[in-house]
Formats: sequence, structure tokens, C-alpha cells
Amino acid sequence: DAYSLSISRLPLPDLLDGLRTFRLDIHPPLHYVALKAWMHIAGDSLLALRQMNILIDVLSGAFLIGAARRLYGLSGGQIAGVLWAVSPALIFSDNLIRMYTLLGLMVSAGVYCLVRSNRARHPLLWGSAAALCGVLACYTHSLGAIALLSFGAIAVLRNRSLKGALLSAIPFAIGAALTLLYFVPLWNYTRNGHKLGVQFSLYDFGSAWDIPGALIDTLLIHRVLIWPIGVLIGCVALSIVFVRRAGLSTSLLWLSVIAFSALAYFGHIFKTFYSAPFASFALLWLSGIMVALRSIRRIAFPIVAIALLLFSVGDLDHTLRDDPMAAVRFIEQHERANELILVTPDWAQTLVSYYYHGHNRVLGIFQGVDQTVDLDSILPFVTKGYSAVWVVHVQNSATDPQQRVDGWFDHHAAPIVKVYPTGMPISYYDLSPLKTQLPADVRPIDARFGDALQLRGVYLPVTGGTAHDARLHPPSNWIVVMLYWQAAAANVTITPRVRLTDSSGRVFGGALTGEPPLTLSDTTLHQIAYVLNVNPDTPHGDYHIEVTVLDSTGQLLVTTGKDAGAQWVIAGVFTIE
Repeated sequence: DAYSLSISRLPLPDLLDGLRTFRLDIHPPLHYVALKAWMHIAGDSLLALRQMNILIDVLSGAFLIGAARRLYGLSGGQIAGVLWAVSPALIFSDNLIRMYTLLGLMVSAGVYCLVRSNRARHPLLWGSAAALCGVLACYTHSLGAIALLSFGAIAVLRNRSLKGALLSAIPFAIGAALTLLYFVPLWNYTRNGHKLGVQFSLYDFGSAWDIPGALIDTLLIHRVLIWPIGVLIGCVALSIVFVRRAGLSTSLLWLSVIAFSALAYFGHIFKTFYSAPFASFALLWLSGIMVALRSIRRIAFPIVAIALLLFSVGDLDHTLRDDPMAAVRFIEQHERANELILVTPDWAQTLVSYYYHGHNRVLGIFQGVDQTVDLDSILPFVTKGYSAVWVVHVQNSATDPQQRVDGWFDHHAAPIVKVYPTGMPISYYDLSPLKTQLPADVRPIDARFGDALQLRGVYLPVTGGTAHDARLHPPSNWIVVMLYWQAAAANVTITPRVRLTDSSGRVFGGALTGEPPLTLSDTTLHQIAYVLNVNPDTPHGDYHIEVTVLDSTGQLLVTTGKDAGAQWVIAGVFTIE
């Protein structure tokens, strides 16, 4: 989404030249030009950007309803309209500020033109319109080639005479030639070793036979069901039984399924939203099936419509997709001055910047991280002068599969916290844990543990929140506690224990990774972070941030000082809301 936004903000000549040479993106220009024009009219707020997709999808629905009505009558159009309104795949793609909804419009418009050409007085004119939709689809996304080829194959093969077939093929041949302006440079680009974007599959299929059923699942409900081979068998059976009544839509459905199956099997490319623009093929086919099921239609259709609606509502759950809002919200709640927000890959910088309203620098770096990237020569230079760094990963399984960036910081900095909003893990590292004095935002504390250790201060970035947070994994709140320790002598080894307790001492939060011993090698002031994971069932109320220290034998050290208890220090209060 952010990448579409950043490209569309460029001057039109730079945008077109960058796309022509594949410097900006491997996708064709139609979506970016349309988005640029829309932003000029409506602005670039999140609502304005999504309104473009919603209006395009409404137009797509009109074409789908028109095609179904001409094929199956008034009831067919009504059924197609309801199925379109609750289609999970289309609703999901409306939330993506990418080219998939625009591609869906070209596909639906092409289907309508193809249906009109079947019984029109001037079939060649409507066939040419279908070919034009296919060409525009190709200049929206490379997957538009599936639409152009499907339209052309049906337009040619449904003719009973050789002359009619040849006439029908002419506009599609011309259209295919026009798309070579994009596909020939794209072919040469890939032959030179460049990838068509991030090539990876989100699913591990049990066998090749699972792929077609999984594709039908995603076209209809935007999910892969437990038994995709069963879905495949059921759809094949329905197609055979009702092929005469739903012949055109059946052909479109299976041509697209075969094409996407080949991409998934041979190219290892399968994402649910890739197939979303072709949902109209499946919805048109399903409308024909529903019309043909006259005896049980009044029962079957409401069940199917309600099921699709439930899947659509489930798709609105923000925890099912990359969640930049949750990631940025966590950073804004816990960040301090002079920290760097490092985003990988580099194109995701715009995504984070769009939602981030803080004052620290957001920097995108690395298109991808493999063994050839020399992190030692890049990251020290990038992070120089900052006190801490936030590392935000987007599509980490593809861009940094070995987690080399986090590994580098784990070795060269002090890890503070790692949290996992959906699809966007965040790591927070302290680049300067040794201090000469307490920072200005730290609350001083007067407390000593035995004769060896002094607690000088505490910093709580957040002092209240809910116990349960579904946008993080695990789905509970995290409390970051920064403590400032100073040893009376060098090489002091102790075990601090930081917990969330109520007034009676019951524990409601602590470190998930245990409480390892801590060795202070000198008497310098040390800034050390502790992360408490809150029990999601913690009742509302105020809780203590309780600090105790164990000696080498596991015994609690006695505390003294103005802020000390008998064997503990209350470093702060956290309110569970």
C-alpha cells in the first residue's frame, strides 16, 4: 500500500520512466497513474485512498450483475449481486491500496463484454471491447494476461465455423501484440536474473492436487480450507452436471484455475490476493449453479450467502494481515528522543512513515538481506549517534529469512524488547547502555541492595494499559521497565527480579525468558531493560513494579534507602485498565 502511495506521488514523467525501466516496480503503470489522478482529486488520507477501490469495486459489481442477468435471467443477476456484495476476496482486496481491485474491474468488464458478444448483433464489436479490457488488465498487472488469454480462448472456441473463429481472434491478436510493449521488456528483465517481486508461497501444499482446490477456496472465500482436494472434486462434479447451463462461466473458472495452478506449481507464486481480481469468474459460475438448482435454491442460496458474509466479517479482523498500525503504536508508546526506526526492506519505509507521528527518524534500508550483504560495513555507519534503534520487519520471511539484521544487533547492542504484531515483528535495541548520569526523563530512586548494588532510577515509558492485547503475540500486554543500576565495586554478579504484583504480593506479570544473572564489570551507571509479560486475565486496578535482587545463593538481599522496603523496592505503578 505504502509503495503504491510513494510511487504515485512522483511527477508523472518520472513515474512513467521509472516503471518503463523497472527501476521503481515491475508492475505496469495503469494503477499508479489512476491512483495519482485520484489523489489529485480526493487527497491521500487512508479513507480517500480506499474510496477509490470501493468505487471501482461497485462498478465491477455492476458488470458482474449485468453479465449474470444476461446469462441466467433476473434471478441470476440478483444472486450474483448478493454474492458480489459479500465476497470475502473482493472485500479484502478493497482494503489493499494496490492494483488488484482495478484489475478486478477490467476482468468483470471483460466478462460482461464477452457475454454481450455471444448474442449481439455486432459480436465483433463486443469481442473487441472484451479484448480491450484484457489489454487494460495487462497494463494493470502482469496477471492480466490470464484474463486476456481466457477471453480470447472462449471467443475463438465457441465459434462453429473456421471463419467465425478467425474473425473472433483478430481483436485478441491485436491486443496481445499491444501488450508486448510491456511483456517483452519484462521477459528480458527476468532473463537477467531479476525476480518478479517477492517470489514465495504462503502455503505448503500437501500435493500438487491440493493447489486447484485451494485456488477455488480463495476465489470464493479467501481462505484455504482443510480439505482442498474435496473442494476440487465437488466443483468438478458441479461443473460437469451444469455445464450446459453455465458453460461460459465454467470455462472461465477452470481456465483461471489452471493458469494460477501452473504459477503456483512451477513458479512457486501463490498469494490469496493474486487471485482476488478473478473472483468474478467464480461468482458468475456459482450464480449459474444456484439458478440451476431450482428445487433447493431457496435453501442453498441463503446458506451460501450467509457463509460468505461470515468469512467477509472475519477478513475485517486486523490480526489476519500485516498490522502497521499496531507496530507503529507500540513504538510511539515506548520510544525516547534520539532513537532510529530502521525498516527492512527499504520500500516499507513509506508504510511505516505513513502511520508514524513521532519525532524520530524513519529509515528504510536493504531491499533484501542474504549472505552477500556486509552488515558490518553498513549498520555501524547507519546507527552512529543514536542511543537506540527500533528494527521493523515487513515480509521478513522473504526479505530477511535468516534474520541476519536482528542477529547483528543481538551481538552488537543490548536487546530491550521484541514484540510481534501480525506480519511485522519489532525489535528494540539499546546502543548506549552505559551512562554518565541519569537521563532527564528518569525518576531518581534511593535504594541499595546489600552492600554491593544501588538502584539509582527507573523509567516507565507506559504506566497504564489493558491486560489483553490481541494485536500482539502473545496476545497480552508488555510492560517495559528501564532500571539504572550502579555497583559499589567491579565484577558484581547478582540476579535482579522485576515483577508486576498486587498489594498482597501476588504476581501478575514477569519476564517470559526467565531471570538470568547480571554481572556489572565496573562502577559505571548501567541502563538495563526488563520486559514484563502481563497475565491476560489480570483484573483491573493498580499494580506495583516490584524489584528484588537475589545473591549468588538465591537469597534475597536486604534493601536500604529512602525508597526501599524490607527486601524490595517499588519502582513504579502500572494501571491495568
